[in-house]
Amino acid sequence: MGRRPKNYVPPPPLVSFKCVRCGQNKPETEFYANRWSKIYVAQKRVPLCKNCIQKLFEENTYRYGEKLALYLTCAALDIPYISTRYDKIVETIPPFTLGKYIKQLQIN
Repeated sequence: MGRRPKNYVPPPPLVSFKCVRCGQNKPETEFYANRWSKIYVAQKRVPLCKNCIQKLFEENTYRYGEKLALYLTCAALDIPYISTRYDKIVETIPPFTLGKYIKQLQIN
């Protein structure tokens, strides 16, 4: 076994979270960051993995239609629902996806 150089810096430990919907432990990259939430302050991440959020959105879209599904999903994630942002995505970069909406919120 070789020696490590003096300037060796160990990699940061992998942070994982447990999804409250599917119960699986996943890396933090599988969870959306949430800078607006007053509920998820400790983790600064939504406690649902991206895959479960997508499934939830699809289920709500089937039941209620896309725009209301977005509203309900935003409420569950404690992120802002901005109707004009939804309309802009639908008009300029179709098809609409939840990931595009959340990414737009992260940018602005």
